[in-house]
Amino acid sequence: AERWEILDNQTYKFYLKKGVKFHNGDELTAEDVVFSLKRATSSESVFAGSKGKFIDPDGFQIIDKYTVIVKTRGPVGGWLESMKHPYASIYCKRAVEEAGEDYFRNPVGTGPFKFKSWLKGERLELTAFEDYHGKKPNFKNLTFLVLPDDSSRVIALETGTVDMIYAVPPSDCVRLDESSKAKVVEAPGLVLTYLGMNAQKKPLDDPRVRLAIEYSMNKEAYNAVVYQNKSIVPAGPILSASTFSPNVTKTYACDVKRAKELLKEAGYPKGMTLELWVSNFQDQVNGATVIQSMLAQVGITVNIQVFESGVFDEQVKNYKHDLFIGRWGMQTNRDAGQYWLPLFHSSSVGSTNWSGLKDETLDNYIDTVNVTVDKEERKVLFQKIWDRL
Repeated sequence: AERWEILDNQTYKFYLKKGVKFHNGDELTAEDVVFSLKRATSSESVFAGSKGKFIDPDGFQIIDKYTVIVKTRGPVGGWLESMKHPYASIYCKRAVEEAGEDYFRNPVGTGPFKFKSWLKGERLELTAFEDYHGKKPNFKNLTFLVLPDDSSRVIALETGTVDMIYAVPPSDCVRLDESSKAKVVEAPGLVLTYLGMNAQKKPLDDPRVRLAIEYSMNKEAYNAVVYQNKSIVPAGPILSASTFSPNVTKTYACDVKRAKELLKEAGYPKGMTLELWVSNFQDQVNGATVIQSMLAQVGITVNIQVFESGVFDEQVKNYKHDLFIGRWGMQTNRDAGQYWLPLFHSSSVGSTNWSGLKDETLDNYIDTVNVTVDKEERKVLFQKIWDRL
């Protein structure tokens, strides 16, 4: 869309840019928009996070070829922000219907590069799209290689096998930047790394124990050791990229004495033994040993268990862990309400709320902000959620 209007708190009118071509030559129209959004939010959607959510299945009205009205099921806070998510991508109706289940093996989009070939687990090849509606790409061909190992990506860059890599290991940043072969470009990250605590299991069901662990952590030291100070230490569970900037009224600087006092109050004067689960990403493995050392200062013995990443994601849903290192991204939807819902709302227990936190007050705040459209009202609610967390 080149512009849009908010008609009421659940009705949006979109004006499409004319002349936008799909890679098969078809023009993008309102019919493609309705087809795509209905498909994404239906109960049969392949996008688990969008099934039956947000959009009223009968709430579409095509005004003309380039104008469409979309209604949500009710007021949805940050709905326009949520439309940045891949589930809201606009597909070519004809291409999807003709290809059926094979569509994703030969996708058709509107971007500057079109699909050429794909070899699962190895490479994806794209080629420039001559009829792209925006600025023409600077490259004729793009090839993405699958190199999951940190060291293999760095070696590929240094040997000239690839021209660019992302997720540069922090330990290699300085060396690469100072070399004549590469330039490291830095920007605020869109992924939060956090120490999660199982609030459903003793002794972590006691807020005093959780707070003691918070006071045991020296986050600046963690950043220095694990990320060579290449990360940003946030004041809490939100990223600088978020649409919400909290008024930080309380912080928890490392305070070993206070941590020991809290453990004593909770009935653990001699500390305890806890299990810390992590994925086999190198930064998490390194981080686990740092956490182990920090908690040892207050009498907490930490046993580390490392899982393959896919196995880890399933194991933490069983809530047999004590502690875990988690990650949660904000690459697409930067609305704080939609960010906190999967992490801390009780409805997300068993799926993405790996801490098992169930707090009725917090749930009510999150529920309310996610159906509040007024920006100023949302700011007030966001702050309440922040303070509660």
